[in-house]
This record gives sequence, C-alpha cells and structure tokens, in this order.
Amino acid sequence: MSLEAFASAMEKHLRKKEPPGRMIIEHLGEAIGTVNYYWEDESTRWLEAGIVIYPSRFWSRGLGTEALALWIDYLFQHLEIARVGLTTWSGNPRMVRAAEKLGMKMEGRLRKCRYYQGVYYDSIRMGILREEWGAAAGLLTADAMRPRKGARRGFFAGGFFGQLPGGTAKRNGKKHGGANCEAVLHNLLRSIIA
Repeated sequence: MSLEAFASAMEKHLRKKEPPGRMIIEHLGEAIGTVNYYWEDESTRWLEAGIVIYPSRFWSRGLGTEALALWIDYLFQHLEIARVGLTTWSGNPRMVRAAEKLGMKMEGRLRKCRYYQGVYYDSIRMGILREEWGAAAGLLTADAMRPRKGARRGFFAGGFFGQLPGGTAKRNGKKHGGANCEAVLHNLLRSIIA
C-alpha cells in the first residue's frame, strides 16, 4: 500500500466515530508493535483489546504497560462499552503483570489449552470495567506518562502516548498538555504524512 493510499484510508477512518481497530506503536522513530481491539460480539458491546511489542529489546521497559494504559483509556473515551477485556497465555507473565498493574482482574483461566514447544499453557482472560478504570486513575500518573529523556513515543495514525507534536496525552479525562484528543490524532496523522 502506498503512503498516499494509507493516508487516505486513515483520514477516512479518523472521520468515523469508531476508533481504528489497530494502531502502530512508535518509539524513537521505530515501529515497535501494535495495539488493537476487536468485537467478540458488537451487538452486546463485548470488546477485547490486545498489544504486541515485537523486538524483545523493548520488553520489560514499561513501554507496553504505558501503551496499553493509554489504549484502554482511549477505548473507554471513544466507545460505549462497560468493559475492556484482554486474552493472553500463562507463557507470557510480562503481559499478565502489565494488565494487573493497570487494575485488570483475572476473569477466567482455560487450563492447558495452548500447546507450544512441547508444553501446555493456560489461556488467561483478564478485564477491567469502566468504573474500575476510573478508580485506577492513580496507577499511572502524569509523571509516569511523561516521556523518558529524549524519547518521542506515540501511536501512529489514531492513537497516542507520551509527548506528541503540538499535542497532549490524556488519562481518565484529564489533559496533560494542550490540545484535545482529536486534535492530537489529526496533528499526528499530518506529521506522519508530511
């Protein structure tokens, strides 16, 4: 897909009321992963979210936790949902810890349903309710959201975290910076296209 086709598709998507289903996480100019969501059942507003940080050199640095926190916040701000769910597996303890840090609760465990490299692992379903997310506001403070020295991190084309050009980070409805969320998204999209 050409840059022009991508930009056109994202501009159309940003005009919709529903946020994009997948966004790229960028750190210091490098695409390092994605955040996403999908509907288990849209008619009942059952939504699941996910995150992947691809290069292992970015694991265990808090980047995934920070991105997931802002993604969940973004989803609660832009969708009429009561809960954000996440499914992982027992072979990924970093993901379980990240979700727990954000106040997510273990809601279910399917035992030995994933076979990987000769070992059976459990599937773990976690979730957080809108009212729990509001109560978890102190878990990630404005200081924790501030980019590390010299860092520029963000979601491409539709999401955000850290400090973005001409924008703000937003957590639980509180602005940390200047512009509102939609202005940040459009400013970021334009900065990518330019």
